[in-house]
Amino acid sequence: MAQKSAMKKLTREDMLNEPWRGKGGSSKVFRAIISLTVGEIILIEPTDWGTRKYPPSYIARYIAKKYKRKYVTLRHAGGKGWAVERVE
Repeated sequence: MAQKSAMKKLTREDMLNEPWRGKGGSSKVFRAIISLTVGEIILIEPTDWGTRKYPPSYIARYIAKKYKRKYVTLRHAGGKGWAVERVE
């Protein structure tokens, strides 16, 4: 017996309302960090980050190296998350 395909057509509106990942699997945190302008700061809460092995500072370092930007990343002492500031 043949399996049914799970593919289906989407409307433009459906596509825009879903949390798609870009080329290279960029995450919501990646997109937030890369979209910062000089002087902007974001707070990344543990719920945003999930249970990944490495902290968001790894992503900030990767972006800084690849896109020639500079970030300052600090971790909250109370475990409330990480602050990322774009400085250059």
